[in-house]
Amino acid sequence: MQLANNEGDSLQVIFVAHDTPASKAGIEADDIILAVNDVEVDDLGGISAVKKFLRKDPGTELTFDVVRGGEIKKLTLTLEDLFK
Repeated sequence: MQLANNEGDSLQVIFVAHDTPASKAGIEADDIILAVNDVEVDDLGGISAVKKFLRKDPGTELTFDVVRGGEIKKLTLTLEDLFK
């Protein structure tokens, strides 16, 4: 999943690779990430903090609050070992 800073207190998803934890969670390009595990992205410190969440142990579940088409969705991403 590739992210970019968005205007305001959010991140925009630029790209999601096929068959990854992000794609399996339903995260799509152009989604706007507002929060991870109910902590707002702005409070986390942006992209670098979100990447720290994504480095946790395989099996860890993360909840993403995203905006898509004007609607807020809660999506659960389960981390995997992508290098096995």
